[in-house]
Amino acid sequence: SNTIPSLLKNKFKYHLIRLTMNIILPLFSFNIHRVTAQTGVVIGNGEVVLGINIFGDLNVPYVGDIFGCPTTDPLIANTSGIIAFRTAGCEFAATEAGTLSEGWGIAVPDQGIGMSANQATGGPFFIGGASFEAGASDGGSTATTIISNTGGQIQVTYNFGPTSSSQVMQAEVVIENLAGTTFNNVLYRRVMNWDVTPTEFNGYTSIVGTDATDLTFSSNNGNC
Repeated sequence: SNTIPSLLKNKFKYHLIRLTMNIILPLFSFNIHRVTAQTGVVIGNGEVVLGINIFGDLNVPYVGDIFGCPTTDPLIANTSGIIAFRTAGCEFAATEAGTLSEGWGIAVPDQGIGMSANQATGGPFFIGGASFEAGASDGGSTATTIISNTGGQIQVTYNFGPTSSSQVMQAEVVIENLAGTTFNNVLYRRVMNWDVTPTEFNGYTSIVGTDATDLTFSSNNGNC
């Protein structure tokens, strides 16, 4: 449900399938408030490699000598030394070749609350605090980051980790209402600009269906 009573939380998952993601995409906008510090980790499951920022979005500086990736980024001419989605060995990239357009946002319009993180849009915005939980490190298989908005009314936790398939990494998204009042019409969005190597700017996006019951909007626009 997209209604979250006071002091309760909603949980759902999306999957990172090699170079594919299931996403939920409502729209929102707010006045700008920025937090600029960036730090991140690179994790994987043997076949999929993710670069995760502390703010829950992807795209972090390249880290070599893990998951079969060489010391120097083999795609540096295309990716400027950034990891978001890679295959093992870092030989193929999903979004890094263009702008760093991968991120997320959450909004509670009736409360005027929201926050987001996407480096391509100059974010993060309205984030008051973010931290990795212990155990998140380069070369690991899991990472958890907890993000709260500037007013402390809402908290989003991302639990990134492997699944039973070596070709799938998943992110469990937990949204918590800390405001002391019921949230109605909670909107969550995840976007990316696909630039899959080696044909970075010549591709298409397919949507093959979802069992989501509260999907407000989705798009096969690879330049979201």
